[in-house]
Amino acid sequence: MLPSVGLQALLSIALLPLSSTFAAPTSLSPRGDGSFSSWVDANVDTIKGKLGIKTVDTPVEVFNVPGYANFTGGFWNARVHGTAYRPLPLKDSEYSLILRLHNELNKQLFQWTDEVRKNVRNMTRTLLSISQSDLSLTFRWQYNGQEIQHFTPPKTDSQGHFDAWTMIYSSLQQPGRGKGPIQKLDGYTDGYLSGNTTTYLVPEEGITVVSDIDDILRETRVWYPRQAFINTVGMDYYPWMKMNEFMDGLAKSDPNIHFHYVTTTAQRGARRYVEFINSNFPPGSFDFTPFKREANILRLMETFPKRKFILLGDNSNSDVTAGYSDMANLFPDRVQCILLRNITATDPYMALPHSTGGFKTVSANQYQFFRTPADLAGIDFANGGCRNFTFAQNLTFGWTFASADNTVHDIFEGNSPWDLIKGFFNKHF
Repeated sequence: MLPSVGLQALLSIALLPLSSTFAAPTSLSPRGDGSFSSWVDANVDTIKGKLGIKTVDTPVEVFNVPGYANFTGGFWNARVHGTAYRPLPLKDSEYSLILRLHNELNKQLFQWTDEVRKNVRNMTRTLLSISQSDLSLTFRWQYNGQEIQHFTPPKTDSQGHFDAWTMIYSSLQQPGRGKGPIQKLDGYTDGYLSGNTTTYLVPEEGITVVSDIDDILRETRVWYPRQAFINTVGMDYYPWMKMNEFMDGLAKSDPNIHFHYVTTTAQRGARRYVEFINSNFPPGSFDFTPFKREANILRLMETFPKRKFILLGDNSNSDVTAGYSDMANLFPDRVQCILLRNITATDPYMALPHSTGGFKTVSANQYQFFRTPADLAGIDFANGGCRNFTFAQNLTFGWTFASADNTVHDIFEGNSPWDLIKGFFNKHF
């Protein structure tokens, strides 16, 4: 006898992380578009109806994203954002079926240890949840163990999200004029132990490092969907090569650097990312919003108009490659450096198209495409450096992709990159 949620719904659950990588069409998805957001953004009735669940009475959980504050008008102005949700009340037998489906799909790719089963179960529990709209939440901050302020933002929206700014009127913190240290507030959500967080008080001047996470800080391999699925859902997270040592070196070179991490992972699946970063990299603020990476970076740069920015990413994400060059063209005096991992130079399976056309109007001293963290050794970022001139960049300033023999080809004007994506799926599936 099948569990109450039904086989097709469970197949949709099993394939969620894989389909989210490229939003490939599949009839198994809840709304037929195969995208991650088709689950996390679906309304309550849609999800409950699909899974055959009449009531959801599990405790509400709150993910309060680590945020930042700027110094405005003599006070700190803090951003509070996150999401509220209820995990679905799945039975042990239903979780077991999900695990068996994952095992069948991927049994040739890794060993199903107890740790892998735990990771898959935890991720499934997080993703399969119901947004809590119209919920009133109260947050409070402590500074050095002393409570300083309460704040109640507008109620959560239809997707369970909250995003608001508030002034911090306490005088215990140092002012944020000019340069200075990054201070921290401990944040709590009244009534929800899951809502604890940290808010970083970032002075007007200094350096902010903005970094993507997947395939620049964490080994994911998004260009190889099955492996990306394993690395995201089943395996423990670990740093890519020695990128953690590079980031620690940045922090030591200037203890007043602000670190901000961005990814398109939905907030409900992002708690594990925060734990990974805090365990391996300098702690900092975050943005988790599908399809809004560039908008989040733009907001950050507008929030801190006097700070310099170092942007880290990789060329497997075309939106990162294009978005970072857009930021440099919009703010040429404020983007100190763009560091992009050049995956096409090292991995024969990286066939995702990307364009470097935006870099044609960016100073060659403002960007560095690199193969390994060792390529970044010796660059004096604290004093405005960006380039390692021991090897050439060799940019074509156009659309490129890597073939199976690891050679790079130009894509001439008029050829759609989506044709290449079709070819990529035909090759790997």
